[in-house]
Amino acid sequence: MCSPFGGAHSNFSESTSNPWLLRPAPRHMATVRLFCFPYAGVGGAVFRPWVAGLPAEVDVCAVQLPGRTTRMSEAPIANIPVLVDGIVAAVTPHLDIPFVFFGHSMGAILAAEVTRELARRGERLPRFLMVSSRRPPHMPDSHPPLRNLSDTEFVEEVMRRYGGIPPEIPCERDILALLFRLCGPTSQHWKPISHHAGRRYRARSWHLVVRTMR
Repeated sequence: MCSPFGGAHSNFSESTSNPWLLRPAPRHMATVRLFCFPYAGVGGAVFRPWVAGLPAEVDVCAVQLPGRTTRMSEAPIANIPVLVDGIVAAVTPHLDIPFVFFGHSMGAILAAEVTRELARRGERLPRFLMVSSRRPPHMPDSHPPLRNLSDTEFVEEVMRRYGGIPPEIPCERDILALLFRLCGPTSQHWKPISHHAGRRYRARSWHLVVRTMR
């Protein structure tokens, strides 16, 4: 199948030692690289099944944040600029072929902010910025900020909005502590992203209607 992104092939190595990136199945003949940004509380491995469903020309590369899966021994980071700096440093050496960003929920914020930072530094930009399950920055969120809630209120609100937490979990302190470790820094303490009116980038933006990835 002919790729719409051109004929250049990737020179990305078989594996990357950078902890910020997870490459489930290296594809040396890829003509486009898909960087995937996960939602809160999970690691990049959530995108592993995507490899089987995508053409051989697409190289899947997932962002792996501190405090998750292979980086469980590291403290989670709640500061968006620090996360963005880490991701930008990790992805910049691997922009050798056309690339696309996809972010879901919290990952949508990171994908947009990484695109903004790449533009600020004069680096290559994604051909497409695709996001799902997140409002655009210029649209106010009707939900109250999670960062203002107590631990009990946080669990109740997460269950009300998203579901997926078995009713037994709030009674298990150890498991609940793990939940706060994974989701707390990225949901409770992040400040809203400001909208930079009038700034336009060459990356095309798609907002996908996706009910759930969980």
